[in-house]
Amino acid sequence: MLLSAADNQTLALKSLADSLRFSQSRISHALTALERQGLVTAAPRPAGVAHPKPH
Repeated sequence: MLLSAADNQTLALKSLADSLRFSQSRISHALTALERQGLVTAAPRPAGVAHPKPH
């Protein structure tokens, strides 16, 4: 799934990690670096959206 094709151009961390085939931890670290550079913006999870269950 392309981020530009996602609703509101957002993806959950798990969805992004799964589509890129990287761990959530690795993606989280990369996103933190991108956020510091002002390239991405972290958004809180919308109300009523549950955390995904671990495998």
